Amino acid sequence: MSDNPFEDKGSSGGANPFAEPAAGKGGGGGEFHNPFEQPAPAAQVAVASGGVSGGSAYETAPAPASTFGAYDTGAYGGSAGAYGADQPGAPKAFNPTPVPPSNGEATVRVRELDDRERVLDDRERELARREAELVANGGLKKKNYPFPGCFVFVYHSIQDDIPEDKKPAVKMAHYAFVITVTALCWNFLAATAAMFMFQSVMGWLMAAIYLGAGVPLAWILWYRRIYSACKHDSALGFLWFFIVFLVHIGFCIYAFTGMSS
Repeated sequence: MSDNPFEDKGSSGGANPFAEPAAGKGGGGGEFHNPFEQPAPAAQVAVASGGVSGGSAYETAPAPASTFGAYDTGAYGGSAGAYGADQPGAPKAFNPTPVPPSNGEATVRVRELDDRERVLDDRERELARREAELVANGGLKKKNYPFPGCFVFVYHSIQDDIPEDKKPAVKMAHYAFVITVTALCWNFLAATAAMFMFQSVMGWLMAAIYLGAGVPLAWILWYRRIYSACKHDSALGFLWFFIVFLVHIGFCIYAFTGMSS
């Protein structure tokens, strides 16, 4: 009977060509080498061999490289490493710098500053002019109206304040004011006499109201208006004078008729 080529003949028989060789032994009696095996890194060789001279395996192992490259922010944030040291190749921290204004914005700002400076210069010149006028006139004008040396409360001078072409109108208005004050004073005296003779208390009370309110209102509402309008040539002042003076004329007509009711 012929021999079976696949039969295990044991240690004394022939070798099985499909059996794995013993560890550490090759087919030819030498060391077995896998041609497809990757070569082991030097650090692993050092660990496997028990380290190298002068240090342990942990000292010779290289530090792990960052997997994020330039964007590695470390364990505590920022461009520095885990302990604050800057990593090579890492971007610097973002420090915003003020953007200088463009030429158009700078031009607008310069123009605004020039306008403000021009306004301030105009005000300064106006103040200097007024100061010069006060110095030329001997300082502030003293009060001289209505009774100089006895009772005065305001400065009033048609000759000095009013231009020549407007002096006649202001003088006529002043005459109307004086006549109004005189008439109200006379009305009050007559009402006082009538109160004692005819017990007309209501007539005296109305005369007192006319005198106490009519004189200051006439001065403020229409005479001072035309005085200031002629002095400063103000159209609005003339308009106000004409409106209020018409009301004054209506009151004078009512008082002149003497309607008992």
